[in-house]
Order: sequence, then structure tokens, then C-alpha cells
Amino acid sequence: MRNLPSGEDVSIDSYALKAREATADSFDRKNKTHLEETLQQLDRILRIKILIFTSTDFDFSAGSRLEAFALTKSALDVLVSALHMARQRRMAELFSLLRVALEASGTALHITRNQEAYEAYLDHKYRSTTAISFAKAEIPIFGEIWGALSTAAVHITQRAYGPRLEEGDQGELIPTIEFSFHARGQEPIQDRLALSFISLIANIVLKIMELTFFEDSGFKEGWLQLSGTRTEYWSNTDKQIAEFYDRVTTVTQ
Repeated sequence: MRNLPSGEDVSIDSYALKAREATADSFDRKNKTHLEETLQQLDRILRIKILIFTSTDFDFSAGSRLEAFALTKSALDVLVSALHMARQRRMAELFSLLRVALEASGTALHITRNQEAYEAYLDHKYRSTTAISFAKAEIPIFGEIWGALSTAAVHITQRAYGPRLEEGDQGELIPTIEFSFHARGQEPIQDRLALSFISLIANIVLKIMELTFFEDSGFKEGWLQLSGTRTEYWSNTDKQIAEFYDRVTTVTQ
């Protein structure tokens, strides 16, 4: 157990606000390029959401489209919150939020493809975990990633929520509990893992939006058409998912 350093500001203001703000500033400075890349992945979702929202030809009243749009918009908001947790170097909270974003987007896909699921959702009887097996039929890694996030943070485990192991003077590992009243340090590899995970989930959410609201244009390879409209856009989401999946699995091996 680590003692608080003498003279440390142990106020809740320092613990809850100042330390987190200082950690985020440190994170941003040390990960500028990777942070900008992750923001670009989130921006892709935002731009497609705006494209759909402002399309005068898109019929939101058809089936479950409005509910699915709201769910994927919520998934984007959760991803933004996850980014803030990454900047504060809070990995357990980060992974918990990423799991929520996956479930929200998976639910959007499920209720647009399955009438019983849609009716259960409207009747407040829907269990979002049922979306996992449905979504992985379209995105094979969906279940694997959801399970890994569940194991890493959602289920209460010693590894995620117990004492951290730190090396002592003699090379021994010492269980340590630390109250952070200053900027929280972290290994660069963990910062990159956090950002790569957000980018991966962002592209999975985007893929689900494509499956939910778009169809193949039928004229140009790689181009999708917003259902019921003439609006088209080019998608490389499958490639992006594969790239960020490789980054995540390489770092965690």
C-alpha cells in the first residue's frame, strides 16, 4: 500500500478535476498524431449521421429507422465519452463504454432486421445482449471484441479493479493502491492501445450504420447508396476494421 506523499493536495477538487485535467493534457501532448487519427474515425461517423439527417429524401418513418438512427447516434456519443476516458488513462472505464457503444449499434442492426426484436425494444422487453450473436453474423469479430471488453472491464475482476502490481527495489512485484492527485503516467503502448480500440469500435459502428441505412449502389464498386435516395458515398470501412483490429491484437499479444 502506498502512503500519500507529504504535502500532497488531497482535496476532492484535486482528485476529481485537476488530476484528470492534467492527465488529459499529458495524454494529448504525447499522442498528438494518434489522437488526431482517432478523431478522424469519429468524424466519419458524425459526417454520415449528418448526411442522413439532412437528406430530404430519406424516410425516417419507415420501420425502425428513427430508433436505429437514435441508437447509432447514442453510440457516437458514448465513443466520445470513451475518448475522454482514454485521455484520462482510465482503461476500465474506457472498455466499459466501448462495450456499451457496441451493444447500442448492434441493437440498431438487430431491430431493423428482426420485427420481433423491434417490438420487444419498443415494449421495453428487449435485452441488448441478444444483439451480439445477431451482429456477428454480419461482422464476424463483433462477438470476439464484445467478449474481450466484457472480460477486461465490465465483469469485476482482480486484474481490472484490484491493486496494481509495481516493481519494488529488489525486483519484487508489490500490490499497490494509488490515489492520483496529479497527472497519471502511463506507458505509451497503453495510450496507443486505447486509441486503437476506440478507432476499431468507431469503424464497427460505422459499418453497422452502412448495413442499416445504406445499400450497394449497383453501379460502382465500393460505393453505397442511402436507402430510398440518390445519395452515394464511397466506403472503405471493412479495410479500416481489419487495420485497427490488427493493431489491437498485435498490441495485446
